[in-house]
Amino acid sequence: MEKIMVVNTGSSSLKFQLINMPMNEDTEQPVVLIEGGFERIGIENPALTIKWGPAEARQKEERVLTIKNHSDAVVVLKDLLLEKGIVKDLHEIAGVGHRFVHGGVNFIDPVVLTPEVLAELETVIDFAPVHNDAHIKGIKGFYEALPDVLQVIVFDTAFHKTMPDEAYRYACPKEWYDNYKIRKYGFHGTSHKYVSQEAAKLLGRPVEELRIVTAHLGNGASLCAVKYGQCVDTSMGFTPLDGLVLLNGDPANQSGKTTFAVDLLHFLLFGKSGKWDRLEDLFNYTLPSETQLYVEGCICIDGEDYVIKRTITRPSLEKRTQKSKV
Repeated sequence: MEKIMVVNTGSSSLKFQLINMPMNEDTEQPVVLIEGGFERIGIENPALTIKWGPAEARQKEERVLTIKNHSDAVVVLKDLLLEKGIVKDLHEIAGVGHRFVHGGVNFIDPVVLTPEVLAELETVIDFAPVHNDAHIKGIKGFYEALPDVLQVIVFDTAFHKTMPDEAYRYACPKEWYDNYKIRKYGFHGTSHKYVSQEAAKLLGRPVEELRIVTAHLGNGASLCAVKYGQCVDTSMGFTPLDGLVLLNGDPANQSGKTTFAVDLLHFLLFGKSGKWDRLEDLFNYTLPSETQLYVEGCICIDGEDYVIKRTITRPSLEKRTQKSKV
């Protein structure tokens, strides 16, 4: 068994689990040694809630803290692990896994944390400013506290890397993708991958033989079309706002068109490199040469045709559902 710390950092929160991971999952099950979360980090009345102990005698404790940032929270967590006897030495922790919402186009697989990777992560903050910036703060806190421990970053967008061009490209000028990486990325990838694999287990068939639609339902919600174990389409787009009705989203924007426009404006104007002239360049777009225009036209036509086909299926599915209820 190896002790693995799993971390999910928010703008003012840090959730964690320390899991005793079996070397052979066929004969042993993972055991959560301690779990909990810091809330209101850096603001008034920060607090910590933890649960630990065996499942039949789980203990719970809540504390009010005086921490200023995520690094402070990691120091408190280190002391807590020793205080509760979860570990006798911090070197018992074999690895730390970090969740990262948006990896942009460069981070499409899990990566081992290095100073170079940390520097490159700074370049994708603009894609999800609230989430990515918070993730980096948490990662830095653990990197400083446990410099000798292997740390791995997993990206929510990575599972969707197998989408074909017609699924992830928008019907917009090619330069928007080339220069600003504006495309559909998709989110909740770790969830969709896990659910598709678990569904295959329940069906008793290899996931490579199945075509599955997975659903991640919560405050944020998304669907994913998984064909033979790989994502071929997903409902979320350039940001998590596109797609299904979200509990904290705008139900009026269900086509995604308005949402995409708002996301694009926010990205261009409020990103660290956002400028008004950048926005003007995009919307007062100068047509390229005939050859370039032809290439873009093909992309747009394919993309539009794909979207039309996908949209047509929605009312037909609704009619089937209505008939089944009668």
